[in-house]
Amino acid sequence: QHEDNLDFETLNILNNIPWVLDPYVLSVDEQPPTDNMDRQERINFQHHAQTARRIYNVLGSDPFHLGWQVDSRGRLYSHGHHVNLQSYEYKKVMLNFNHFETITK
Repeated sequence: QHEDNLDFETLNILNNIPWVLDPYVLSVDEQPPTDNMDRQERINFQHHAQTARRIYNVLGSDPFHLGWQVDSRGRLYSHGHHVNLQSYEYKKVMLNFNHFETITK
């Protein structure tokens, strides 16, 4: 705990960013983040991937918002077990901003 004020303005900005799932990334099966997994870890990963796929299907192409929190040190964390910016690569790249502009020459 600390005596400083929390930065609620930053939390409000982060909580108000609409996201969508990337259909191209979701067309590729989720792979374990590492090859160094024992049998039980692989079974657990497969269960997690199946559960996550159901969540992705529920979200579909609809925009959604991530919930954010600040810890006692002032660090920001996004919440989400299956959809999270602070997870391994597959989970990171499957997220797109809902509003974006195509950059052209």
